[in-house]
Amino acid sequence: MYNVKNVLRLQQHSFSNEKINLKKIINKLKKFKLALKRFDNEIYDSLKKDFNRTPFESYYSEIIHVQKELNYFIKNIKKLYKPKKIKNSFKTHGYTKNYIVKRPHGCILIMTPFSHPILFSLISIIGAFSSGNKVILKLSPYAGNTNIVIRKLINVVFSVEEVFVINDAQDNLTGLFDFNFDFVLFIGSQKIGKLVSEKFASRLIPTAILLGGKCPAIIDKTCDIKKSANTLTWAKLINAGQSSIAPDYFLIHESIYDAFLKETIKSIENQFPENTIDINLPCIVNENAFNRLVQLTKDQNIIYQKTHKPKLRKFFPTIIEVTNTKNELMKEEMYGPIFLFIKYSKFEDIEKWVKLNRCSNSIYCFSKDKTFYKKIENNFESNSFLLNDAAVQIYKQVQFGGVKNSGHGSFRFEHSYNMFTYNKTIIKAKKNMKFLFAPYKDLNSLKKKI
Repeated sequence: MYNVKNVLRLQQHSFSNEKINLKKIINKLKKFKLALKRFDNEIYDSLKKDFNRTPFESYYSEIIHVQKELNYFIKNIKKLYKPKKIKNSFKTHGYTKNYIVKRPHGCILIMTPFSHPILFSLISIIGAFSSGNKVILKLSPYAGNTNIVIRKLINVVFSVEEVFVINDAQDNLTGLFDFNFDFVLFIGSQKIGKLVSEKFASRLIPTAILLGGKCPAIIDKTCDIKKSANTLTWAKLINAGQSSIAPDYFLIHESIYDAFLKETIKSIENQFPENTIDINLPCIVNENAFNRLVQLTKDQNIIYQKTHKPKLRKFFPTIIEVTNTKNELMKEEMYGPIFLFIKYSKFEDIEKWVKLNRCSNSIYCFSKDKTFYKKIENNFESNSFLLNDAAVQIYKQVQFGGVKNSGHGSFRFEHSYNMFTYNKTIIKAKKNMKFLFAPYKDLNSLKKKI
């Protein structure tokens, strides 16, 4: 059986002795595309076992994005690898030719979360491998059934020297900190992300840390209340709230608070009728995570809730009114179907709540007032700002990443290629610049040449 130490040695040897072959990479991506189709039903079944997801939700929240990523790299990889010419900045043009080329980091460690295992694991591999790297993938152990399918799929497409998926029982997370990878990508919680960053930074190993954080939804008095409530309910309940881009807390103008609450309840019950909730609402990933949500809601001001089903790990959407910034619920990401409702009356109130958690992954603003939403866009830091929509950034050909305490680095499409490579400057001289050599001439003659 392979272990990380042996695989890393194999991958390092392979990386050092192989030249990048674009034709081979493209053929592998095409093989990946066929394998994804071949494992289609197994992926749906595994996500059903782990999360009670319907095929519909599994497709739109995970599989379609992997297909898009594969299509992008198959189509654009030659263009991405093309060197970029850089002009000379002085009159010495003609003495040198200058280029920027992209070079792969080498042997990469990728660590992905349980929340969307197909999405984050496979698009990370696609970007890293397409960029010329070797990959060791560490999956979260919580989505065990889906992990089995991911491992089978990867083993069909790639050799161990190219991509290796760590068996859940083989190596724990902390054991990986001892290895000298060339680059590390971590996607997950702030707590573990901080640990990963600290451990590898001490050896100057570059990392990209992509975290979620508490994404605020800011609901202005000028918004379309019904549309806003429907959109945010959908965004919040993707994978039962177990998503890094789910709206975490809702800042609602006091003048529309009651109306928005009413529409949100109506939207929850329309999108997840009680007689279909066992089918359509995903379950919480495991018993510990379910119990955590139960504890979080204990002794809180619950304004809407129905009976949960612990045996099925079904945590029914719950709305809690929060009035104090010191509430424990504001200290960590909900990562479940808990709606935190907060009233505000002026912009300073919004500032007070949003700046509790510094920078979020995303900010969602619902407003028709241009002055208002521009102020939200410009005053708060986040990796993405969405106006009158939520959680759709994953469907666009834009970066996915973090800023400051919500992480650093970004990926998806060309952003993955940029993250998994480094810029190398190539300067080729036609002849040397003798006029710069000592003994020096007068300054004016130098200024004329430069």
